[in-house]
Amino acid sequence: CEALHAESNALHFAGDRLERAHSIYCLHLPCFKCALEICRAGIKEVVYVEDGSDKRCFGLFEQKRIDVRRYVANGF
Repeated sequence: CEALHAESNALHFAGDRLERAHSIYCLHLPCFKCALEICRAGIKEVVYVEDGSDKRCFGLFEQKRIDVRRYVANGF
């Protein structure tokens, strides 16, 4: 994909704050390319709202011991 995804953009602009960051919150499950960037950034948890079409990130996150959970709002 030619577009810059929100996850990649967030990691890019986080700068020094990445040293303290442990979680990233996403609307959609990250694509594989963004998942690789999340792993390189040292993020320990990914929280997403909606499933994405690329499920390969689950295996990558499991291998890197990154927790993944789907956010479900109560009452909505």
